Amino acid sequence: MKWIGSVVLASALLVGCAINPPLEEYTIARTAIDAAKQYESDRYSPSLWYQAEENYRRGQLAFRQEDFKVAKSFFLKAKQFAERAENKARKEKSTK
Repeated sequence: MKWIGSVVLASALLVGCAINPPLEEYTIARTAIDAAKQYESDRYSPSLWYQAEENYRRGQLAFRQEDFKVAKSFFLKAKQFAERAENKARKEKSTK
């Protein structure tokens, strides 16, 4: 009977240590991608745009599979690529 209490306690501790869904990173990455799209990054910076989209897509997949640590990593990368794509697109558009 004592082992059941130990199992319940260990389970409770594991649940308490679980990684929370990276909702903030998810939202920020989506916002960065939307901003990059506004500046036609797919046209002016296709390579960076592709990287942003691909990392975001992989983040969504990991999120759906509840692999939140991996999802967070992909969302952070997506944000970085989207910001770089947007900056490059702004620069390209301003020189034309």
